[in-house]
Amino acid sequence: MAVNREGKFLSPRKQAKKFATQLKQKSKNGKPLTDVQAGYRMGYLAARKDSAEVYKYKQSHPKNS
Repeated sequence: MAVNREGKFLSPRKQAKKFATQLKQKSKNGKPLTDVQAGYRMGYLAARKDSAEVYKYKQSHPKNS
């Protein structure tokens, strides 16, 4: 049985929104983001964008059977 924990997993959509907000504010919990933290967040958001673009492309160009 699960016990209350400090950390929790967020859905990818909520995680992306959280990361975008942190990048705009350039801080996490009142502390400035390090270059590594900012880079991780930018990479995460870029990967989500790339995945969305591939999905949209595949939806608009179905395979010929």
